[in-house]
Amino acid sequence: VKYLKLRRKTDMDLSKIDLFMEKLPKNGFPACELSITKDGENIFRKSVGFSDSAKTKPASNKDIYWIFSASKVITCIAAMRLVEAGLIGLDDPVSKYIPEYANMNILNKDGSLTPAKNPMTILHLFTMTGGMNYDIKSKSILESADKTTLGLVRAMAKEPLSFEPGSHYKYSL
Repeated sequence: VKYLKLRRKTDMDLSKIDLFMEKLPKNGFPACELSITKDGENIFRKSVGFSDSAKTKPASNKDIYWIFSASKVITCIAAMRLVEAGLIGLDDPVSKYIPEYANMNILNKDGSLTPAKNPMTILHLFTMTGGMNYDIKSKSILESADKTTLGLVRAMAKEPLSFEPGSHYKYSL
């Protein structure tokens, strides 16, 4: 999409974006939503396509999209803004913000658990060196009554780490 200079809502031509959005389902995209915000004001929002595979339910701005690991980039950008503002530090232990991460255990090859020697830090999370795994079907996650992001992150803290924080890389939740 060509970049459109977004000025004030009253003097903007968003028709090109609207036309582009209308073409997406015809080009194989099952559903798409776009929201443009300028200076805190929503100046464009549109949903196209269908939210079901039978193509009977039109997509709407009430639909929930699973964006999986794309949220990692969004989270890191938001966290780096907090780092820039001096509100958090890259070397801060995760447990400073989510206490459930204070006393983590490491799962050994023989199935036994060993207390982690190093605290997991914000930097470890950014670099996938925190020792976490990608088990979305872990017992703690599946049994969590709180399905909010924070609730699931707290549930993940009940699972043992795969290795000592900071010692290895492993793509993870």
